[in-house]
Amino acid sequence: MTQIVVNIEKPGVLSVFKKLVELIDGISIAVPESQKTSTRLKRAIKEAHKGDNFRTDNIDELMAHLTE
Repeated sequence: MTQIVVNIEKPGVLSVFKKLVELIDGISIAVPESQKTSTRLKRAIKEAHKGDNFRTDNIDELMAHLTE
């Protein structure tokens, strides 16, 4: 399988590029596992900075919050 690396600097172009690639039969977009982890980490850090988190003193409070 042949692979091509494309670097896209403008975020707006990325969504258009992904849509174009989806239209072409036999071509797919592969995201490296390291990039997925980095994205999850960045999202978690952003959520923490925004205060979008839940604090608890014990596991019972956490479980009650998760089952709501």
